[in-house]
Amino acid sequence: MQELAECDEPRGAPEDFDDLALMMRSCETGVVLLFELLPPWPLQMHWLDHQVQMLAPGAVRRPAGDSVLAVLLPDAEVAEGWELKEQLRERAGAHHITVSAGLACWPGQGSTPMDVLASAAAALQDELRVFRESLGEEIQLEIDGVQLALGVAGEFLTG
Repeated sequence: MQELAECDEPRGAPEDFDDLALMMRSCETGVVLLFELLPPWPLQMHWLDHQVQMLAPGAVRRPAGDSVLAVLLPDAEVAEGWELKEQLRERAGAHHITVSAGLACWPGQGSTPMDVLASAAAALQDELRVFRESLGEEIQLEIDGVQLALGVAGEFLTG
């Protein structure tokens, strides 16, 4: 499984977000979502981009690296961002695709576009941390009177 690295700023090169930052400056309000796919297969990224296009035709979509899709909803409210996030999660789950998302809005979550993008990245990292922790849950087993704890990755821990 791909390692879920910690980061404090949006993934991808800074130029990946330059045009988003310019568009954000031209709108009074909006929502930024960063979606991450696990595993980051190109076909899944294409699927995600297509779903965003269908659900939010006015959204601006930009890939940011191999596994992250940045989505800008200009002149949108937070509720619209949450709705898109939940619709995509529901559709992804039906196809056995794991999608994590971070959401931030402006002008409330940053004084500059990069601050808002960093807020969305931090929200994404929080969600990925919760996902990682859920994978780390142990399953308690008893085999022939011996207690074992089985990690999700298949590592046996003595108990």
